[in-house]
Amino acid sequence: MNRRNFLATSAAATVLPTLGLSAEALAKAEKPAQPKNILFIFMEDMGRQIGPYGDSTAPTPRLDALAKQGVVFENTHCTQPTCSPSRSSIFSGLYPHQSGHMGLAKSGGFHFKKGIEPFLKQLKEQHYYTGRSYKIHVDPEQTIQQYFDKNYDFQRFKKDGTNTHDHRQALKYMEDFLSGHKEGQPFFYMAQTSDTHRSFVQKNLINEPFQSLEGYKKMTKESVSPLPAFGKDIDFKFAQDVADYYNAIQRVDAFAGGCLDLLEKHGLANDTVVIFSADHGPCYGRGKLSLHDFGTHVPFIVRWPGSTRNGQRSTALVSLIDLPSTFVRIAGAEIPAHYQGKSIEPLLMDSKADADFRDRLFTEYTTHCPIDDYAPTRAVQAQRYKLVHHLLAGQIEYPADGVHAEGCPDVWAALKSPKGTVARTTYDEFVNPPEFQLYDRQADPDEHNNLAANPEYAEVLKKLKAELMRWRKETKDPFLNEDYTTRFTQQTIDHQKKVEQWEADNPGKSVWNTPVIRPDLGSFIQ
Repeated sequence: MNRRNFLATSAAATVLPTLGLSAEALAKAEKPAQPKNILFIFMEDMGRQIGPYGDSTAPTPRLDALAKQGVVFENTHCTQPTCSPSRSSIFSGLYPHQSGHMGLAKSGGFHFKKGIEPFLKQLKEQHYYTGRSYKIHVDPEQTIQQYFDKNYDFQRFKKDGTNTHDHRQALKYMEDFLSGHKEGQPFFYMAQTSDTHRSFVQKNLINEPFQSLEGYKKMTKESVSPLPAFGKDIDFKFAQDVADYYNAIQRVDAFAGGCLDLLEKHGLANDTVVIFSADHGPCYGRGKLSLHDFGTHVPFIVRWPGSTRNGQRSTALVSLIDLPSTFVRIAGAEIPAHYQGKSIEPLLMDSKADADFRDRLFTEYTTHCPIDDYAPTRAVQAQRYKLVHHLLAGQIEYPADGVHAEGCPDVWAALKSPKGTVARTTYDEFVNPPEFQLYDRQADPDEHNNLAANPEYAEVLKKLKAELMRWRKETKDPFLNEDYTTRFTQQTIDHQKKVEQWEADNPGKSVWNTPVIRPDLGSFIQ
């Protein structure tokens, strides 16, 4: 409890000593002023492998403390488990197939359709002071960048060789931002680092905060266990990689704690909504680029001054597409009618709101960079069941190599696992998936048992198919159009051949950051 809430609650208890009111009722009686400031701590490629979600592998003391001060959301998912599309939904309030940003910006060739404006426009109209560290990664970038008063460095390395993504450098950016804040002016700050994006260990990067900060420890291959993506029977030859991932998580924890300390230093903690989350799950098989739970399920912790639910957990189905509506609501502006999400504020004020917030949540995946990564997929989930639809199952080879290109060693470890193991079975299904996958999320949280062919679940399957189709029609999914799907698929195949030819003509060279890598998608984004 922060000092303001403690004093107010104490005062209320003095006035109403005999009423037997609960802490929740007392907090409601307080009616604090609506907070206006927003600190959005947003990580890359990071799952829920932290203390607040029951993973004690690596210490996360600052996030543990934040969870006790705020609300931990159990069921929050991104719209698409790859960087640019996920971010595009946060900025636009639209699903990737609606905005046009169905894949990676820059080298991926994807961008917003004309006329799309970010939520930041509404904040600026409410006279917000705005800033961000690290990347935007949505095109055209200027559409978003113009609404930030402070745009801190995206360049990974400066000329002097120092890493600008060192979490301590990112804290200096936030200090500079807050130092320029005028008293009484609301602010929005998007605090980011690249720590949990591959590679987890980088030259000139402070890889181990535990060397100088209390409460952390260096993770080694002996101190970690297999992640759940491929089952516990995986050939665990990549343990050091997992250890490095947990070390990166500790750097994130130190960064988040530093951000909160800066709010306290500047006297802004009691007037600032703090949201901690990530763009999608970790870069391991069935994680990033996959609609399995490991890929879309993200951490989501909110500290909202005046909330009656601090220290509680919410089971509401929440999507990152709800963020722009939430930000606009905090700013006191009108939520645009075309936004697909809704403000999460009711969930911070009343535990009964969880059940009615959303009964269906939708996710999608089309591609990352249109070489190796093309696998159009859509999914719907309720509180218990989840349906995944592979739109081109049996028609294309699904991109195991694409996940490998993002650096996923467990894919190849699984390939070497014996036939009959969970790991090998999961890998085989990943490469050649059935058209539909149905999972009972309560009984099978890691999604290994496909129930789609089980006659006992025929009604569940039928209902979720109808729900998914309804959503696709309402949101005008272009992949409902057979001609569009055929042309997009052929364009992807042709582009892949072009890239392969370039690589054959330029042995030993990387195609990345060359003009040939970027496809022309203009006719598909209108």
